[in-house]
Amino acid sequence: LGERLGKLSSGVAVFRVGGRQDVVIGGGIALLYSAKILDSVEFDNEDQRVCIDIVRKVVQLPAIAIIRNSGKEGSVFAGKMLENSKADSRYGYHCATDQWSDLHKLGVIDPFKMVRTVLQDAASVASLMTTTEAVITELPKRDAPKMNMRGVKTFWTWPLHLNSTDNNQKFISIMETIKY
Repeated sequence: LGERLGKLSSGVAVFRVGGRQDVVIGGGIALLYSAKILDSVEFDNEDQRVCIDIVRKVVQLPAIAIIRNSGKEGSVFAGKMLENSKADSRYGYHCATDQWSDLHKLGVIDPFKMVRTVLQDAASVASLMTTTEAVITELPKRDAPKMNMRGVKTFWTWPLHLNSTDNNQKFISIMETIKY
């Protein structure tokens, strides 16, 4: 099956033609739950243990940042989700409605391929940075205002996210916060 690129008003999206694309719980929750799986990973030496600890912390950051942007304490809510999660859990905190619920039923989803690719690319960059002697980056802007997620129910739905420049800007704002 082929892929074709479609240009949308807010950017480029990849559509799978005629095939099934798997999805995972969105909002960083799938990555958050993957931190629990890392507890069972065995390591051969201290370096591997340190790397696993780093990955365990990093996969929690997107969910924490998204929850923090809704005005709540991200670490506390993420901790509650991790305590109550199971391997196939779809339960989590929905920032737009300020409720705990089945996020999959509410349509809070991400394409699995995108989540996997982001994680692989981040690991690749981190690996590259361990072999370099210097890295030049921009200083983060810490004075950005927090977003109020109340009443933004449509932000989390696919068609609106892909077609709305306003929602795309909110998503970019969240991703920039996660970077820092």
